[in-house]
Amino acid sequence: MKKSGYKKLMTILESNKKWPIIVGGISGDSLPKSIVLPATIPTEELDILPSESGLHYPAWIMQMMISAKKSDKVYLVIDGLDKIDFDEQDKFYGILKHKGVNGYKFPDGTQIIIAISSGNISKISKKISALCLNFDVE
Repeated sequence: MKKSGYKKLMTILESNKKWPIIVGGISGDSLPKSIVLPATIPTEELDILPSESGLHYPAWIMQMMISAKKSDKVYLVIDGLDKIDFDEQDKFYGILKHKGVNGYKFPDGTQIIIAISSGNISKISKKISALCLNFDVE
């Protein structure tokens, strides 16, 4: 990503604190200190599950909790959503709509970014894209 594209992206993220954003032309590692979820992550690794000792939080949520204690800004990047089928994209719907998982609300200051290839917005389901803003850095 060019420096000018990065600067535009950061301006948009700063002014948009409420909505998830689909960003074309970046990959998950484009934002420093972000928590990256590959779109191919199994559904069971997205959920908080009960266990004998209480609730079992996935590693990415634990990382989010730690990041929220260190900074008021947490970037959760879903990487490569344009590379999976529309039906499989639905596993992220609740995360995007509720900014949380299984009743756990993400920390304030969490911004959700969907990183896709430039020009691939048509490969994102209408159900998902209806919840998000759209921006292309190229």
